[in-house]
Amino acid sequence: MNEEILVTIGTRSNQPTALLFTSNRVIVARTASTAARVIGYAFGWGGQATEEHAEDKKIKELSKLPPEDILADNKKNFAIPYTDIIQVELFKKMLSRKIRITAGTTKHEFRLSKPKELENYVNTLRPVLADKLVVS
Repeated sequence: MNEEILVTIGTRSNQPTALLFTSNRVIVARTASTAARVIGYAFGWGGQATEEHAEDKKIKELSKLPPEDILADNKKNFAIPYTDIIQVELFKKMLSRKIRITAGTTKHEFRLSKPKELENYVNTLRPVLADKLVVS
């Protein structure tokens, strides 16, 4: 069976990241480098709108790649098999919506870049994650 990407969730954490949920794992992929962001701000290129556009473009590019190519795109990209995931929680914290992935003793937390898409994310992830998905 070919591994397909079911949903891609963009985040706005310290490191802009895309969470690509496939048929059997979640891939955590960087969408912008810290160096590029720092250089952009230093030279005045780094307005939020420009940064968001570049990240959205990178997310679209990644979504078209096979999962193994996404992992190879950046040495900091990694995958978490669903069998290792204890819980995926979508929740509101302060004024933003977040997603927290707990795998073993490690917790990965990200701020959603498009919180209005929350219902779509839940509808897509519920059949794959079943009782591991918590919405609060």
